[in-house]
Amino acid sequence: MKLSARAFNNILIFAMLAMIMLFNIDTWLPRPEADSRLRLIEENDLVLKVQLEDARLERIGTDWRVINPAIQGVDAQEVIQAWHSARLTLAQLPTDPLTQYSAQVWLAGNPDAVQLTFWQTPNVGYVEIGANTYRLEDIVLKQLLF
Repeated sequence: MKLSARAFNNILIFAMLAMIMLFNIDTWLPRPEADSRLRLIEENDLVLKVQLEDARLERIGTDWRVINPAIQGVDAQEVIQAWHSARLTLAQLPTDPLTQYSAQVWLAGNPDAVQLTFWQTPNVGYVEIGANTYRLEDIVLKQLLF
C-alpha cells in the first residue's frame, strides 16, 4: 500500500494532535479539591528533634529518645505520629487562653528551629506559628505534648 504525500501529511497531523491530547489529558480531568487545612508538619518532613519547655524528643538513628525529667513511659513514636497528623485551620486566638506551651522543632534540611507557641482553651487547642494563629483540628493538644 502506497501513501501519497498528502495522505502521509494528514497521518502525521492526526498523530501529533493525538499526542498533544494525550500529554494534556490531566488538565481536562476533574481534580479533587485541595484540603484547605494545613499540616503542622508535612508528611515527608523528617523531624530531628522536638523541644517542649524542659522536655526533649530526639531522633537516634531510626528510634526516638525522650528526655524529660518528670515523665517516663512516653511512646515517642505515637507523639511524632500525632505531630505529623495534626491539621490546622487559620483562626483567631481567643482572649482567654488558659495555658501556653512553647516548642521548637528541628526538621532535616533546615538549619534553624521552627518556633511554635501552643495555647490551650477549655475545648480547643491553638498554635501560633510566626504571625499566624491556627486552630488544631482532628487532634487534641495533649497528644502533641510529652
